[in-house]
Amino acid sequence: KNMGSFYVDLGNGNKFYINHNSNDPAIPNPLVYRTSHVALGHKIEITNGLLLKTKATFLRFRNIDNFTGVYKVFVPEVEIKFTPGQYYYMNGNRKEYLYSRYPTFTLNAATAIDGAFGSSIKYNQVEFDIQHKLQVGPMHNFHYRVGAGGFFNYNDIHFAVFNNLRR
Repeated sequence: KNMGSFYVDLGNGNKFYINHNSNDPAIPNPLVYRTSHVALGHKIEITNGLLLKTKATFLRFRNIDNFTGVYKVFVPEVEIKFTPGQYYYMNGNRKEYLYSRYPTFTLNAATAIDGAFGSSIKYNQVEFDIQHKLQVGPMHNFHYRVGAGGFFNYNDIHFAVFNNLRR
């Protein structure tokens, strides 16, 4: 049986700091940003072990000191996740994933659209990773993750976007 879901994710209040070197005493160091976001998404299992996730996120980064203002980003993205040999059990109509002898491969692509919903940032982002949890004894596990990615075709990516990566 294949599973799927829709979801809404709202968040406000993540705070992070950006240290910079400025000789201007009017610029506070560090700059403090607060983030908020709204995301709408859909996840569907195409076949056992193969998941497709689509999501559209609107992010807002606001400098708490109001020195550099507000940055808005609208980012649709698609993710494909494949775990060969995925074991599971059914709990009523709900599928519970257990384990696999093989790693999980994930490919994620996102595009920030300049001008959409007031967005002022444009970029393409691609990430790929491999992760696996291995049982190395009756009470011990070894978990690894290897990943790489990058930004392409970008204009004016603010540091806040780099700092807010999810993986």
